[in-house]
Amino acid sequence: MTSEAEPNEIGQELDYEIEDLQSQIATLKRHLKIHATTILSADSTRQLLLRHRETLEEDSLFVSSETSSAVHDKVLSRIDAQHAHDQQCLYRTGAAVTTFKVRDPDPNAVDNGSVLGLRFEVMSKTRFLRPYYVMLNRPYPESRHLRVHRHTVPPCIPLPGLAARYLPAPSPPDATHQAKQDLLRFVRHVRREIVRYHNRAAVIGDLAEAAAAAAARGAAGGDEERGRERREGDEEEGDEEGEGEGEEAGAGTLVDVRAADPQAKQVSLAWADGRTGRLVMDDDGGVDKVVVFRYDEQDGETRRELVTGEDRRLEDVVRRVGWSTKTRTRTTSRQSRAAS
Repeated sequence: MTSEAEPNEIGQELDYEIEDLQSQIATLKRHLKIHATTILSADSTRQLLLRHRETLEEDSLFVSSETSSAVHDKVLSRIDAQHAHDQQCLYRTGAAVTTFKVRDPDPNAVDNGSVLGLRFEVMSKTRFLRPYYVMLNRPYPESRHLRVHRHTVPPCIPLPGLAARYLPAPSPPDATHQAKQDLLRFVRHVRREIVRYHNRAAVIGDLAEAAAAAAARGAAGGDEERGRERREGDEEEGDEEGEGEGEEAGAGTLVDVRAADPQAKQVSLAWADGRTGRLVMDDDGGVDKVVVFRYDEQDGETRRELVTGEDRRLEDVVRRVGWSTKTRTRTTSRQSRAAS
């Protein structure tokens, strides 16, 4: 029986190594793409191609070489396209907030249809998202105070509160204190709230992916251990050990992670063994509170496993969830092989 179990355990170890190699291959492919883009973006590459093309044109043997000229033109066109893309990315990164003027086509629009537009650029997971827009107009007679006219900001962003704080309506003429608007601070706080929201949503997505990967590894490890026990034929002892090892490898993993509120500040957690939890984040993505319940009672041990010491960032929870089950499954496999 031992000789039958060992090949399966060795195969499991090989599966882990193949998984790691595939991850390394994907990383190397991304690095290769980045380095190729860097080569195209370099000025020295463009100058070298131009000099090489001039050399070919001066050489009488290659004057009629249309293939070589076409290749050079194709490479130069890709360099120009990459340069334009880099310039656009640099502009969007450096000018995260831009302003523009538009005109409201409504004939009854206030202030002759003049509208001031604000464009907010946001990046998430190395990609630029669709820009958000806030349109401002001046609806108050004999006053240059601004008011939010239209916007595409997510509903979870407290835009009305920020507008009331930094873009208040003008005070009555007989008021002792005239309300002043601060457009710069309004723009800064709106963009800060948008970036915070997307950062929290991205980290919750990473936590869900790590939990899904850990659950898949735990389920594979539990199936392997139960199959080994069945092959050994020890039904009574195998049922007890298989149940315990299955619980260790699969039942103790997260199976569901999702945002519990529109602002992505609360995270709902669910384990395979029936445990449930709620994780509360602050505005910057730090873990503020964690509550875990097991059979209608608080589970302090699981809470300490998620958040320990100074690791109060949700990124730390993602790393801990992503590696804990993988390490536990590999350790169980080695212990089973040693016992066999």
